[in-house]
Amino acid sequence: MEPRVEQVYGAPCYLVANDTVSLVVTKAGAQMAPVVFFYHEGNPVQPYYISPWQGEEPTQSELSGLLKTLRGDFFCMPFGDNSAGKKNYPPHGATAAMEWTASQKTHDDITTLQLEIDLSKNEGHVERSLSLAKGESTVYVREKISGVKGPMPLGHHATLGTHNGELAIRTSPIQFGYTAPYSVQYTQGGEYYSLAPLTRFSSLREVPTIWKQPEVTDCSVFPAREGFVDILQVFQEQTETPGWVTAVCRDGGYLWFSLKDISVQPSTVFWMENRGRHQSPWKGRNQCIGLEDVCAYFAEGYEDSVNSNILNTHEDVKTFHQLDGSEFALSYIEGVLRIPDNFDAVDHVEFGEGGVTFHAESRAEVSAPIRWKYVFGEEL
Repeated sequence: MEPRVEQVYGAPCYLVANDTVSLVVTKAGAQMAPVVFFYHEGNPVQPYYISPWQGEEPTQSELSGLLKTLRGDFFCMPFGDNSAGKKNYPPHGATAAMEWTASQKTHDDITTLQLEIDLSKNEGHVERSLSLAKGESTVYVREKISGVKGPMPLGHHATLGTHNGELAIRTSPIQFGYTAPYSVQYTQGGEYYSLAPLTRFSSLREVPTIWKQPEVTDCSVFPAREGFVDILQVFQEQTETPGWVTAVCRDGGYLWFSLKDISVQPSTVFWMENRGRHQSPWKGRNQCIGLEDVCAYFAEGYEDSVNSNILNTHEDVKTFHQLDGSEFALSYIEGVLRIPDNFDAVDHVEFGEGGVTFHAESRAEVSAPIRWKYVFGEEL
């Protein structure tokens, strides 16, 4: 079955929905947004970011690659900037920019948008499935990579907007974190940074800055530090249950979450963009937070991720996967739940046979029948 196609925010998109969730996915880059949860209800939730130049002329028509459609969540291979080195990969790889073909299928209570892309120069094939389960406010994502050989950093680039209010960010327990290896020129290229470069930390609430006062800043709340763009990376403890990232929007009355297999995506990159970039098309107007579950070296790109770096040599953290041409699968879950008024930020997450319960620091809780074993390869 062919999915419906429409022009959405200046880009051709595939549209698919079930009884709870409406998905829009760009043809170019398979970028997922807008996604509307509870769209049949009186107060639907749209948590994902859409870049401010979408549908804007002449800016959008002048752009190429992923920036042309930049929005929501997309799959990156190789993950990162990719501007340095001998390999000529575009930013976040061809998967974030090339045109995907799509089909739609429904089986029992599952509706799936199936996307495919053949990489250039016979470099492999990627399938990306986005599945919706009846009655659930959850998106089940799976990428299957075949025909790709060699080291490869990869991951998801889930990006949230701030249009619904402030976000309280929490993750599953971390071993440690690092700030990104910024240049000493903190204003180079019209970009302004506030975090100390390549510095280790143990808590999101106390991340070192470039200043003496304050010496640390709280990166568990966004928006913060207006006028700056910063990147950090946290490395979750390995567990038998999924790793998780959550963003609670109390003003919007919802919790956004992602679930992953930590052995496949061992870290989360935070891209905290609070009007800190002034070159085109950013123009000092962009505000969003990327909560990007990856196997990579920050967002530095292919060369820095596959070669020796401080993470894979000194910290024993994987920054790429060694692919051998056979099928490599990556499974991921993201979704939204409504929360009670007294739900402030996630303290811990409980995984049971019937689903998942998110426990708040305020001791409130919310549960949902999320099929969390999907991240470990189970079928829906």
